[in-house]
Amino acid sequence: MMLLTCADVFLRYLFNAPIEGTLDLTQMLMVITVFFGLAYCGWTGGHVVVDLLRELLPAKVIIPLAVVVNAVGAVAMLAMAWESVQTSLTYMLTGETPMTVLIPKYPFIWIAAFGALTYAGVLLFKTVWPDERDEPGGSSP
Repeated sequence: MMLLTCADVFLRYLFNAPIEGTLDLTQMLMVITVFFGLAYCGWTGGHVVVDLLRELLPAKVIIPLAVVVNAVGAVAMLAMAWESVQTSLTYMLTGETPMTVLIPKYPFIWIAAFGALTYAGVLLFKTVWPDERDEPGGSSP
């Protein structure tokens, strides 16, 4: 993705001959990058965490709050997966492609659905079995 963008910029400014469809290809590759990384980051604690409330709330509230946050996040990810599946099925029927390249969009929407569903599974797991970092006095990454 980086090499494609660099080559496009290089060819555009030096030879006035950009690579056709670079933006569309980069967007499709970004779907793969983001949605394959969601569940992994959720599982390993790789997301950015801002602990503003840990210092202000009583210790007995922290774990239940983490459970609620994980449950709400899981529901949101399940909704995103559901909508992605619906969109992908529509794109399959209509043959939707980007404007500049004739690559079908629906496989990338399936990847988004799979990534959202996998991340929802991670969040549901953390809802049932909260992370030790959510315990009072636990360490944040």
